[in-house]
Amino acid sequence: MSQAAAPTKKILRRRDVMDLLGITEREYRTYLEIGLLQPILSKGKRHTFSFVQIVQKFQLQEKNT
Repeated sequence: MSQAAAPTKKILRRRDVMDLLGITEREYRTYLEIGLLQPILSKGKRHTFSFVQIVQKFQLQEKNT
């Protein structure tokens, strides 16, 4: 995800979450299993996540650039 798209795009995919948190695929799966990451409802089988929820849960600061 480009930095320009981050403030406007509020739905994240797996790769976006991994990049945002700086985690590996193994850590991503662990976070899902233990409930640190909670996908939002979406059509299809892929997980999607709320940008706002992840920023709040992991206490990340939004970059307004």
